[in-house]
Amino acid sequence: MKDKYDVIVVGAGPAGSITAMYAARGGCSVLLMEKDRDIGMPVRCGEAVGKDGFNDVIEIRPEWIAATINRFRLVAPDGTVVEPDIGGTGYVLERRVFDYDLAMAAVEAGADVVTKAYVNGLWKESVNGRERIVGVTYTWKGIPRKVRCAVVVGADGVESRVGKWAGIDTTTDFRDMECCAQMTLAGVHMEEDACEFHFGSRWAPQGYLWMFPKRHGMVNVGVGI
Repeated sequence: MKDKYDVIVVGAGPAGSITAMYAARGGCSVLLMEKDRDIGMPVRCGEAVGKDGFNDVIEIRPEWIAATINRFRLVAPDGTVVEPDIGGTGYVLERRVFDYDLAMAAVEAGADVVTKAYVNGLWKESVNGRERIVGVTYTWKGIPRKVRCAVVVGADGVESRVGKWAGIDTTTDFRDMECCAQMTLAGVHMEEDACEFHFGSRWAPQGYLWMFPKRHGMVNVGVGI
């Protein structure tokens, strides 16, 4: 790892890794920083995505796809089932594989990647009488560190701390937030080309329960309220 980069990307989720990849392909020196030990873990996602737009940013690899989705089943509290026309195809991803491969694509493009790097602030200096961002501060293996750059990209998720440190109001209204819990279960029988959404207070008051099929009888199950 160097002392200075053109671009530092904070957060090695899909957005951060793809940003790092394209910046590196464009000739920039890039550092991609991730706070967790392993990129793609733990999975914090239902893993379902639409196909539209996917191929615009990256070529899909078969190992990323746990299931191809052609139907949505919406189940009402009284058991009524509706299957709306979704007008296209979707996927259920293997996020652990997907996220890791995207980060490796950034590496192949020339980016450096560091994990267990907890970014805790922006490095600022006075330049010609004005305060400017010149890098980030972080801890790695318990040691405080700094690294310089020309551009910082905050890919650190909802209500980005990087954005806040830069003076951007990244606060999301509480009414626009949802609380979700998700797990992967084995031995669940369901149709492999359909995602299911169950509504009603029995499952999730003012929210829904989802069931997304994966390989070999595995299902991503979660609730959002």
